[in-house]
Parts: sequence; C-alpha cells; structure tokens
Amino acid sequence: MEWAVTAGGPVVLQARPLTRPVHDGALPEPPADGWSGLAAVAGIATGPAARLGRGTPPEGAVLICGALGPEAAAALLRGPAAVVSSTGGPLSHTAIIARELGIPCVTNVPEALARIPDGMVVEVDGTAGTVRPAPTVPSPRQEQKPVSRRDAAVVTTSIPDTLPGDGRAATLVLHDPSRADLGVLARALANASEAAGPLGVLLPDGMPPSAALPAHHPAFVLRTANGLAVLWPQRAGGLPARVVTLDTDDRVIVERPLGRSAS
Repeated sequence: MEWAVTAGGPVVLQARPLTRPVHDGALPEPPADGWSGLAAVAGIATGPAARLGRGTPPEGAVLICGALGPEAAAALLRGPAAVVSSTGGPLSHTAIIARELGIPCVTNVPEALARIPDGMVVEVDGTAGTVRPAPTVPSPRQEQKPVSRRDAAVVTTSIPDTLPGDGRAATLVLHDPSRADLGVLARALANASEAAGPLGVLLPDGMPPSAALPAHHPAFVLRTANGLAVLWPQRAGGLPARVVTLDTDDRVIVERPLGRSAS
C-alpha cells in the first residue's frame, strides 16, 4: 500500500495484493548439496557460522563475511576455523589473509550472508570450493607448537604502558583507518613512555605511501618487508626479524618474517 499525508488527512494512492508470502522469520532451509563458490585456500574445516559485525565470534568459528578488512582483526585473533566470503576470488584480500592464517577459505558465495544463519555448523572445503551443513562440530584442533616471541615484533591494537616481559623486541600497533587518523596515532606513539620499548605502526594493505608517512612526523620512517608496511621509529634502528600476532588468550597464532634486527 502506498499512501500520503495531505492537508485533509492520509490518502491511499494505490494498493495491490501480496504476490508472495511474508517471511515468517524461520531460518532458510539449506540446499541439500550446500553452496558453491571459488576455491581460495585449500583444506577442510568445520565450525559454527558467525557473521562479522555481530559481536565477537567463538574460537573455531567459520567467519561469514563480505570482505575482510581492519574491522575483522578481533575476529581473526579468535582463531577461526575457516572463512566464507560472498565476494572476491583466490587473489582477493580475504583469501590472502586466510592463506596467511593457514585456514580454508571459499570466496564468491553470493548466498552466504543471506542463507547461512549464525550458529549453523558448516563444513568448508577450500579445495573444492563448497560450503555444506555439517551434523556436529569436530573435536577441538590440537594446539600448535608454541612460537617464541623473543626478538619479534608483537602486533597489538593498543599502546602498552610498559614493555611486556615476554622477550619481544618491539610492539606494532595495528592501524585501523576507519577508526583513527594515522597522524593522531603517530603522535601518540612518538609521545609514549620509553618504558614501552620500541613502538611502530603496522599499516593495512593498500595504504598509499604518501598517506602512510605524514611529513610532520619526522620521528618515523616507512619500512616495507615481506608484504608488510611499517611506520618505524628512526631511533630504534633496524626492524626485528619476525612479526607475530596473538589471540585473546595471549597465544601466537600467526608468525612471519619481517626483517633483520639492527646489529
């Protein structure tokens, strides 16, 4: 029904009967053979579906998303089992992140956001490019062999007051351009207590160099290594040899080379 409010009161402009039933709120029935997309990262994993933007997902969840961005950092730190994206392909940013985490990923599943409800247990086959309902959640995955943080740069989302006593060489604050201005973050790091140790900024993929190094922050220099861009303090010398990312239980979940420590 279409209506308008006039000086004489509401007036019906046109009306027509429903051409299909109103949605009753029930969860959609998944197709018998599941959903198909583009195989992005090989492997098979099972877990409860969790859409990004609806709170912090549980550990071992299958992340359902449009595309992974900086806002997904907290979810990725929870140790997801797999990623299903409604867009993209094997070379998309979402697939690259999943590949670095070593978890299966299927992209270009247009029905994912609308047809896979939160909590549904699904099996993600990143080799075949399929997502299917699964009867049960598998037993917890075995813990990975602990990775030392010694002489590494640890990624965090906040500026520490003091250098944690875990052997790290430095701390890299992950920059989220949707939440904070890079200049403000750089000033905060430049003014941070020396007790926090060397502090740098880990920049998101795709940030242009002109925006990455504000001219009014001479305390930092732009360094790139192994696909990562870092605003690094001039006085700190060379980059650490590795960068590691921790989960919410303070365990290392990602490790990759970064550079060489200053001699």
